Amino acid sequence: MELTINDINIERFDGESNKLYNDRVVFIKKVNNNTKDLKESIRLSKIWVNFKYNNCKYSPEVYNLIKKYL
Repeated sequence: MELTINDINIERFDGESNKLYNDRVVFIKKVNNNTKDLKESIRLSKIWVNFKYNNCKYSPEVYNLIKKYL
C-alpha cells in the first residue's frame, strides 16, 4: 500500500518494512505540516531513515535540518 498526500505518491522503498514505511509517513506528515513542501519532506525523510535506522552520520548543516523533528 502506498500513501498519497496532495496528489504526490509516497513510494515504499524496496525491502522497506511496514513499520519503517509507517514511521517515515508520520515523519513526512510532521515535516510537511511545518514546511508545506512535500518534496522536501520526502527528501528529509530519507535522511531521517538513514540517521535513525542505519546509524549514518551527517554534517551539522544536514543534521540541523532534521534535528527539530527527532
